[in-house]
This record gives sequence, C-alpha cells and structure tokens, in this order.
Amino acid sequence: RGTRRPRASCCTSGEEARMAAEAGGPTGIVERAGLAVKRCRTIASLWAGYGSVLEVSTSDDQSLIIKSVDASNGSGVSHNRKVASYINEASFYSTYAAELIQKGINIATPLLVEASASDDGVSSCDVAFLMTDLRVEYPRACHSLSEHEMRTVLTWLAKFHGSFWEQPVLADQGGYWYLSTRLDEFDEIPRSSPWNRLAAAAPALEAYLKGDGSTSGGGQRHG
Repeated sequence: RGTRRPRASCCTSGEEARMAAEAGGPTGIVERAGLAVKRCRTIASLWAGYGSVLEVSTSDDQSLIIKSVDASNGSGVSHNRKVASYINEASFYSTYAAELIQKGINIATPLLVEASASDDGVSSCDVAFLMTDLRVEYPRACHSLSEHEMRTVLTWLAKFHGSFWEQPVLADQGGYWYLSTRLDEFDEIPRSSPWNRLAAAAPALEAYLKGDGSTSGGGQRHG
C-alpha cells in the first residue's frame, strides 16, 4: 500500500551498506535483526516522499525487503490518514502475520517490525519493516491468469478474508477511499447533473458500506 515504483536506484555493497546501517539509515533494521547487509538497492518510493522500499541481500545470502517509513513532517487529513495506515500495517504484521502463515495463508514473513508514533496516533510516525522477499518463492509476475491460477488466487483471498470475517481488528474502517477522509475531493465534485445525484447519495452509500453489524460482515483488508 502507498507505494509507487520508480527505476531501481541507490545500489550499495559491502562497506557502503555497513556504513549506512551504522548511521541508522533504512538498512539499520537488518543489523538490529542480527543479520549483515551485503548489498541493497531502492526498488520503490512511498507516496509523498514518506519513505522507501529496499531490496537487501544479506551476508548469508538471504533476499529480504525493507520498508522504511518516515511520516514525521506533515499535517492535514491526507497526512493523518497515511500515518494511521502505516501504524495499522505495523500492527498487522506484528500481531496477525504469524497466525496467517501457520494457516497456510502465504504472506511476507516479518523478521522485525519497529514502530513509533505520536501520542494521538495520527500526527507522525516512524515505521520500519524487515520481511522476506515473496519473489523468492513466487518468482513469476502474472499479467494474465489461467483458470487454475485464478482459482488459486480466489482460494487465497477466501482464506484470508475468512480468517478475519466479523472479527473487528486494527481499525474500525480500512482503505483510503471512504468519504469522511475525502471531503476535500467530495466538495470539488461539480453539483451539476448527473454528479449532483451521486453527491446527494454519497453519505448514505458510505453508511451502507460501513455497515452497523446487521447489514454487512466485518473483515480485514489487504494492500
């Protein structure tokens, strides 16, 4: 969630990686997990410059992923939404990942998750994830699916959502696209036909999608 994929950059190796870790940079989490960095490169940046995703090779030849988040500077609804999202993500990997993996629901395995946030939980946060690289076990990127592959994907989705169905976890509402955090964009919708009918119905649609426990089941979203 919240990533855009630029050209890979910032390749380092050996002494450069060690110095970056000692300086407390993104690769420092590898050292704190008891591993040593051999090579690393940035493979994606987070929206609005809030951090980066790195690919790391360790001295024992593991391929790992670091997601480093620095949301210490910012304000407003959009910023607060991002901060809450990253804190929820840290809570998910810290609390639920091991159980899902034990059930055979394959996700990236968190080796170390570090998170700190402001007292209100939405003003600022620093989060770092060190995870296994799913590309090792699943090296093929699919742009189309066979029927068998489609059924495999749907089975994974069913198992994931079934594990959390009607069990409130992490946040009352997930995702980015609910109305209460998009009021600025909502106000920009032209109030001329046909948009005026959609705008008038938007609050009721949001209330229905949220549900009150009797109209819809609760679950967990994945990014």
